[in-house]
Amino acid sequence: MHGYLGFKNSSIKDAIQKSWSDVLKYEFVKRIEGRVETVKKITEEGSNIFLISTSIRAKKENNSIEEIIQKKVFKTRYVIFATGVEHLKPKIKNFDKFLGNGIWHCPHCDGFASTNKKLIIIASNKNYAEAIDYAKVFLGWTRDVTLFLQEVENDKVYYGNQKNNRLNEKQKNELTSLGINVIEDDRITEIIYDSKTNTINSVLTNSNRHYEADIIFYHFGIAIQNEIAQKLGCKLDIGYVKVNEKQQTTIANVYAVGDIDTDRHYAILASASGAIAALAVYEDLLRGAISKTRKNN
Repeated sequence: MHGYLGFKNSSIKDAIQKSWSDVLKYEFVKRIEGRVETVKKITEEGSNIFLISTSIRAKKENNSIEEIIQKKVFKTRYVIFATGVEHLKPKIKNFDKFLGNGIWHCPHCDGFASTNKKLIIIASNKNYAEAIDYAKVFLGWTRDVTLFLQEVENDKVYYGNQKNNRLNEKQKNELTSLGINVIEDDRITEIIYDSKTNTINSVLTNSNRHYEADIIFYHFGIAIQNEIAQKLGCKLDIGYVKVNEKQQTTIANVYAVGDIDTDRHYAILASASGAIAALAVYEDLLRGAISKTRKNN
């Protein structure tokens, strides 16, 4: 993890484990591992509440390894969606081996790793203008950039402008003037690495050509995991869940935080949005409790 004060070079796994360790110190926090299937709003005793239908894995009573699926429904007055996005990935041999350790997608989070390195960018050919803008971001760190434009083999929904086109002369001239080498018709098939140092040294293409590389970044679009929020009735903005300054969606008492509500996908910003929503919920609960106390007195 880069760009998050206090977590420099921490692995995502370590950061998550540390976060859970901190959160579960509070005895009133209950962690349930399962899958939320639906969230429905109903009115009960004059107030709006939400029913959360889930599928939860649980061990059998004899503590055998085999698990069963339990269906449970929870009631709540507030909901916070933090379902994030999925960054679409190309199907390339050894790609996952270096994901997060030599291969990244966010230039703002991890672009510094490309400083003075041989950088290969693999981007979608759905929108060349978008791919070029993405490549330009790295010029502040390195001037050795090769941009591969190819299809992503994925059936997920991509949010953004989709245009099947070719580079025009203006775009080609711009890339040439910036010193960015571009490959349009030769797909990367394998990441080649040094088995002794476990570091990337090149990529192999469909035409059996090798291109040297130290660092790889990819940009194929995203699948915003907004399905449950959308079915609940939350309004979207180009696929992202629409929120106000308190992270509240277009439905009262329903909030969205993290990457699901913004195209600025940055861990520290995601955490900040969660804090904003938490404060909003607490303040709302506090106002309700104070009002109730006054009425009773």
